[in-house]
Amino acid sequence: MKVRRHYRARMLGLIVVLITVSIAVVLFTLFTLFRSVAYQNQYVLSSYVDNQALLFERMLYDQPDWQIESRRVVLERVYQQFERQTLPINQSTGEFQVVFADGEMVFWLLPNGETVSHPRYLLDDRVVNAALNGGHGLVVLDSDTEDARVKAFSSIAEWEVAFVLTLQMDEIRQPFISAAISAVIAAIFLTSIGGWVFYRLSRPIIVDLEENEAKYRTLFDNANEGVLLLSPEVIECNDRAAMILDIPKWRLIGLDLTEFNSAEEHIVDPIKVIELAWQGAPQYFLWSAKSASGRLLELEVMMRKIQLDERDALLVTLVDITDRKRYEKDLRQAEKAIRDSRDHLAHVARLNTMGEMAAGIAHEINQPLSAITTYAQASRTLLSAENLDREMFEEALEQIAKQARRAGEVIRRLREFVNKSGTNTELVDPESLVSESVALGMVDARNLDLPLNIYAAKTDVKVRADAVQIQQVLINLIRNALEAVASSRQEDGKVDISLEVADPWVTIKVSDNGPGLSEDALKRIFHPFYTTKASGMGIGLSISYSIVQSHKGQLTAYNQEGGGAVFELKLPIAKNRDMKE
Repeated sequence: MKVRRHYRARMLGLIVVLITVSIAVVLFTLFTLFRSVAYQNQYVLSSYVDNQALLFERMLYDQPDWQIESRRVVLERVYQQFERQTLPINQSTGEFQVVFADGEMVFWLLPNGETVSHPRYLLDDRVVNAALNGGHGLVVLDSDTEDARVKAFSSIAEWEVAFVLTLQMDEIRQPFISAAISAVIAAIFLTSIGGWVFYRLSRPIIVDLEENEAKYRTLFDNANEGVLLLSPEVIECNDRAAMILDIPKWRLIGLDLTEFNSAEEHIVDPIKVIELAWQGAPQYFLWSAKSASGRLLELEVMMRKIQLDERDALLVTLVDITDRKRYEKDLRQAEKAIRDSRDHLAHVARLNTMGEMAAGIAHEINQPLSAITTYAQASRTLLSAENLDREMFEEALEQIAKQARRAGEVIRRLREFVNKSGTNTELVDPESLVSESVALGMVDARNLDLPLNIYAAKTDVKVRADAVQIQQVLINLIRNALEAVASSRQEDGKVDISLEVADPWVTIKVSDNGPGLSEDALKRIFHPFYTTKASGMGIGLSISYSIVQSHKGQLTAYNQEGGGAVFELKLPIAKNRDMKE
């Protein structure tokens, strides 16, 4: 309805303007034409009177006794015989007078044959006087009154005869006045009809515009985002914008949007961004604002310049992300808490692993210590001999140092494996991950007297990982495989570790030829607290799975065709962007 009322008002205004212009053009044209015709008619009237005078004079001289008879008699007779021509203007006759002077008297010849006299000194008609004195021409009398008239005059000087034609101006103006009235009526009628026809033809368009306006108004008012129009103050807004800024719509209209700037430090200057938007460049930015009630807001703002009712305006969209930002912050804190808990749990699991491997580790350390003791005693014996065998003595000392380094390496691995509790990713060589893990896994392998075979392809790729956590995963997989093979009591039991590279993955497989996994185990093997061991807690593989997931990798399990289980660990190859991190 708003569009229709607006359109009707504009159409009415347009019709009024068109009618006014049409009337003005018609009147101006008629006035110009009237002036032209008036001048032409004046010339015609003057010529007409002169012609009548010549005709009358010719008839005078055609009289046989004009020289003998009195002038009055001749003039009266000729006047009776004279047949005046019709005026060429509107077929009008006008008032035609024939006047002559005789001494001190002036005589008017009347159409009924009578003659009226008047003393000359009392004659106050300046036109008749001018004609009696031999003049001829045309004058307009009382042009500004309703009694305006035109007088054309001529004369026969020798006879002192004057001819005066009087014509009312209305006789000249009336056709033009009638034409003007008709033209004005026609202009009003035709313009009104044209406007009505145009309105009827454009009515479907108006209806479409109304429907579109209703649709856009509905979308505008019910949008999930706040929508405002600036020019440069707020000239329109929807309910959502008023709700976001916590201010009634009627108060928001007319305000400068920058009044809602907060005192917080802005990533971008909203004032400068608005200036860029006015220059025609669409803008998107995050805005730290403050609502009318003082609440701090985090808003996504989009701005672009548009044309609105033939003027520039900014279309502004506000998305309130305050709650989302708070949720994201809470989520980050929760994720950090989960990571800390996972890291702590992984650390506890590593300590538990070390506890389970305590006997083997003690054996690993005891072997080099026993060797050191043996070589030390041998060195002492060599020193007590009368002839010192220097070469054997140096060999004994070298063996002592070698065994000490061996014990130190075992302790280093244990310290790194146990002490680390946080997550620290770095570029790591996959081969070193495998070799370090196998070195610790060999403790159980030797205790169980099982072979631990390594098939590692040479590669120069890197992975971004926390080395200790990935080693924890591999050690857990190796120990599980060794225990599975040992439980099957096979004479040819073995565990294989392989390393393969196929873009985009580095794949490490731990496989055994033990009894394999049941269907139920394959489905639940990585679930927390699920275990196939009588004394297991069911958290080792669950923690391992979580660690691999945090590295954006994959950990899967399946059975081999020839028997036994395979655990496959995939880590993404580090790309150039990972190298720079």
